[in-house]
Amino acid sequence: MSGKCLAIIWDNRQRVYGVRLEKSAAGALVLTQFAEAPESRKSFAERLRSVYDALTESGDELTVLGGAIADLVCVELRLPDLKPQELHEALNYQLRCLLPVEIGDIAYAFRRLPPDEPSRCRLRVEVVPKARLETLFEDIRQSGVRADLLTHPFMAVDPLLADREVFFPDIDPDFSLSRSGDDGLRHINVLELLGERPEEIHLPELVKRNRRKAPDRPVYAAAALLGAYLLSGDLRRNRQTLHLLPDTLRIRRYVGLQRAIIVFLVCNFLLLGGMFWKEFEQSKEQLAALDQEIMTTEALIRKLEKDEAMLKSRHRILDRFCSGVVGEKQLLTFLAKLTECLPNSMWMSSFSNAGGQYTLTINLGKGAPDIMKIIQESLPEYVVKSFLYTPGAEGTAVVNLTLAPQEVTKNGQAEAVPEENANVEAQP
Repeated sequence: MSGKCLAIIWDNRQRVYGVRLEKSAAGALVLTQFAEAPESRKSFAERLRSVYDALTESGDELTVLGGAIADLVCVELRLPDLKPQELHEALNYQLRCLLPVEIGDIAYAFRRLPPDEPSRCRLRVEVVPKARLETLFEDIRQSGVRADLLTHPFMAVDPLLADREVFFPDIDPDFSLSRSGDDGLRHINVLELLGERPEEIHLPELVKRNRRKAPDRPVYAAAALLGAYLLSGDLRRNRQTLHLLPDTLRIRRYVGLQRAIIVFLVCNFLLLGGMFWKEFEQSKEQLAALDQEIMTTEALIRKLEKDEAMLKSRHRILDRFCSGVVGEKQLLTFLAKLTECLPNSMWMSSFSNAGGQYTLTINLGKGAPDIMKIIQESLPEYVVKSFLYTPGAEGTAVVNLTLAPQEVTKNGQAEAVPEENANVEAQP
């Protein structure tokens, strides 16, 4: 893999920035060039091309694109330790529970993080509506830029910036990636709810040498973070799952080697074909009959093997998934009921489980019904421990609440948690 890369990034106003990085013999990251799109470039595609042309040297550098992508969601999950190919079924189920969207309307990519529990894996997943991606892909096509990777800077965190809350105000001014919580997972913080602005990431935290004296701005730090991840070994392990770019927008590498291999295989095929042609002509009818029998047998064997592999795969996935969720029946039941009772104008954007209590953030769209009434009617077996209603713009709102199962008395009757133990703020 090349020791040089280009990292091109855009902020939430589609202003484009970029850096060229090299990895020294000692493994240190060196910034050798930076660029910004001039204001004269009217379109986003023109700005992308301008920065790419300013950074590229030989044309063989690894290239990563990233930045602000509308409606992108980044979540961390812990699942049974399945192979990447088998994780998609489990991920589809989890995302249906977490997000108020149809699986067919979104695209997602993920990377495996170092495991912290036996037989379990940690995943960081980025989810984007397909309509948003198609708009971005069209701009990239118009620019003529091709890349090895497209991702959000949050996906490149860990081991880089470990134990840091990560905040890039030029890209996501309203959100940050939290430190690992009590559950061992990072979460997305809504800064309006936190009431404080996290510390920004600085370029020297990622780049040891800054030859071109690039400005110490968070947007350049975000670009350096993507470049550092592109040059790391972790990307090689996650290349098959961490991809949003279609093949038409990817850089085709090792084309000469691929063509040489094809030519070699074709020559060998022709040589072997000539050697056996005479013998084949002499026993043509016999070989034709034998070939037909072989084809029929092979088709039957392939069908049986495919059926057997499918059954084994489903059985293995079911066994591992069931073993991974032992003890989580109450949690899954709660999530299923919550997903069923929430209307389309409400969606959950954050969830955590600690000490048997569930803390969640629910976004209310304009004209959404009374969330408190829905909770009380649809989840009568849970008590609201805390409730915070934060109005937003144009009739929207954000609700943060904590739910806990009702305690059961000795005679078997449900007993609500006393009012003095709840911290409920009335909904306007």
